[in-house]
Amino acid sequence: MKTLKSLSALAPSPPSAKSGWGGFIGLGLICLGIGIGITSKLSVLTCNRVETDKMTCSIIEEDLLELDVERMTLEKLQRAEVRIRIDPAGETERLVLVGEKQELEIQAFEGDAKEASIEINDFVEDLNEESVTLRKDDRWFSYFFGVVLAIAGLFQTGLLKVSSSRNFNRS
Repeated sequence: MKTLKSLSALAPSPPSAKSGWGGFIGLGLICLGIGIGITSKLSVLTCNRVETDKMTCSIIEEDLLELDVERMTLEKLQRAEVRIRIDPAGETERLVLVGEKQELEIQAFEGDAKEASIEINDFVEDLNEESVTLRKDDRWFSYFFGVVLAIAGLFQTGLLKVSSSRNFNRS
């Protein structure tokens, strides 16, 4: 029996959760958190009435680094529609602005396509309204989710530790 105990004492201890796969998972969570935070966007759709029957629309999409500022312009807006796009990920509703000569599909308002189309169509019909501005800001949710994932990754890799030292002085 004594020889078995001494052999088990010499055996290497199993790797901790912070090394090996834990480190890879932690780094993945950190990268995912940073990626989600960076790619969140603020989208602003503005339609202006230039003349009674002529309206122009433009959309500006801006991300955290302000590198992805996209301006698209549509002249002679006639109406807004909601179209359903079917792809392998499922169905998504897209806002489509229909002009006299072109159509502009707007990805930014996917979840709010119906509400956005109602507001734009009300603008088209109300000749007294000079402009309409729609904003969709998903940055705060994305920042929160990204920070949570990054912190979870830091804990998983062991770069961030919870201190559990208890010092009880019994004098």
